[in-house]
Amino acid sequence: MVDETRYYVTSPQGEEIVEAMVDIASRGPAAGVLLVLASQRMTTDAIPGPLKGVCSLRWAMRCPDTTASNAVLGQGAAGAGYNASDIPRSHRGVGILDADGSDPVKVRSYFLDDQGPDLMAVADAAYALRLAAGTLPSRTRDEPVEDPAVKVLEAFGDDERLHTAELAERLGDGWNPSRIAEALRPYGIAPGDVKISGTNRNGYRRQDLESALNGA
Repeated sequence: MVDETRYYVTSPQGEEIVEAMVDIASRGPAAGVLLVLASQRMTTDAIPGPLKGVCSLRWAMRCPDTTASNAVLGQGAAGAGYNASDIPRSHRGVGILDADGSDPVKVRSYFLDDQGPDLMAVADAAYALRLAAGTLPSRTRDEPVEDPAVKVLEAFGDDERLHTAELAERLGDGWNPSRIAEALRPYGIAPGDVKISGTNRNGYRRQDLESALNGA
């Protein structure tokens, strides 16, 4: 899933990024990998032609003008009556869905609460469908998956406080301040000022993690 796609495809590495995205969109579905692209600012260069050609589903929510709408749904879409810039501001969650094999249709999306039961219901339905189709991965559903927050806590060792930079270093490759913050966000833990040996920097406290993981 790529947010703010335009930022990446118009960057100095844009050509290489687009090539990789086209490959994922073309071959990924056979392996159960679907590419999802999102862009808040939709311009004619936001989704280059080669990439747009392998996007089988296009979803245009309210756009500021016809050009932006056509950038999502394709040239001529607005002239054919499919213009997302005509969607009133008051119609929250409404967009035009263009799926291969059928004409575009105006539909309203659902709001799914990250903390509520909605997403779990979707996940359970997806699991049941894949189980029936025999397309589940080799790992069974009952096998435990390590919570990254537990790994963060283990990295503290015997220390009560750690600055973010040192914590990331202890966690090893692939870990950085952003990933640590993402792992702890579901527990309501955010980095804050931590004073160690007279030095005050951004960091975390062991007690906060232990309390959160124990449900305190």
